[in-house]
Amino acid sequence: WDCGCNTGKFSEISAKNSGYVIGFDSDPYCVEYFYKRFAHSPNKNILPLVLDFNNPSPAIGWANQERKEISKRGKADLILALALIHHLRIANNVPFNYVAQLFKNWLCSDGCLIIEFIEKEDSQVQRLLSSRKDIFTDYNFQGFFSSFSDCFDLKEKIQLPESKRILCLMKAKK
Repeated sequence: WDCGCNTGKFSEISAKNSGYVIGFDSDPYCVEYFYKRFAHSPNKNILPLVLDFNNPSPAIGWANQERKEISKRGKADLILALALIHHLRIANNVPFNYVAQLFKNWLCSDGCLIIEFIEKEDSQVQRLLSSRKDIFTDYNFQGFFSSFSDCFDLKEKIQLPESKRILCLMKAKK
């Protein structure tokens, strides 16, 4: 699952090495663009969907059985969460440990998470903070890692060159 897939660049890369990729984003215009790019492609192992992580679609339809809520539709072997955590924590006030638990719940028991942590000094985080008071004392790698370590084991950490971004490979704890 590519959470926060935007226009699907990393979903497309992932699809070359996986059976099936679902890309989620809350921006319907990005998802529509993503869908149109792949609608007539011979590659049919990608499904772009609109999903607001702060308010995911509930079960709907007759007796709430027609379409299940996302967590009941299956589990992911791998979750990509690139350029997403700062939106959830800063723009939407979701604590790190809530995000960690959500991702763990969405993964199968031996699933992995590839997540990008973006330091406060990054221009995208600064843009989010420009319109609000910075009350996020835990928004640093140590606060992020501490919260995620309850649900995940860190397998690898890479500082992306010439940026304030850290890419982490984590495995769900049993």
